[in-house]
Amino acid sequence: MYAAVSIHTLTSKQSVTGQSKHSPWSVRRIVAFLLVTNIVPALYLNTVHQRGVVDVMSYLRQGAQTGSVTNIGFLMPCHSTPFYSHLHANIPIWFLSCEPPLLASGLDTHYWEAGEFEQRPNEFVHAMFANTSTHREKPSHLVLYDAMVVRVQKTLNEVGYVEDARFFNTHFNGDERRRGDVVVYRYSNPLVQ
Repeated sequence: MYAAVSIHTLTSKQSVTGQSKHSPWSVRRIVAFLLVTNIVPALYLNTVHQRGVVDVMSYLRQGAQTGSVTNIGFLMPCHSTPFYSHLHANIPIWFLSCEPPLLASGLDTHYWEAGEFEQRPNEFVHAMFANTSTHREKPSHLVLYDAMVVRVQKTLNEVGYVEDARFFNTHFNGDERRRGDVVVYRYSNPLVQ
């Protein structure tokens, strides 16, 4: 839209008076420049950047169809993946809660599960699997960003999870919590409780 406004501005004198202060060749160059500088970023942002969050859902959907994925937990910041809209399977999934408080006055004391996981990920994972009151069964698969894997990999291995798949997500991201690949861990050790 903005590129079209720029093109119209360049050619408006010609359309109103029939005169042009730019030659048709320079207008074509400007149009080509505007198209290239918009198309290249659009292609990258739509086909490469943050692609892992969609690819992981396709992977999990295939696993759900074959029966190898029976439930999924997302240890990621809020709304990181498209969940059921891409999963298309009736299996339990859960993600870290991040509801805002109902009143601004409760902001200081409000509990964010996602915030607790971010601050103390290893303690959170141990407590999550030790506490039966969370009403969450141990998922067959956990999904998290590579930025968090370096902090919780040992703990995940201790509670019976091994890396199952990895999906490229982005070359850059302004949010530190969403950096790196999207990693899937699979529960593999039924002896670990």
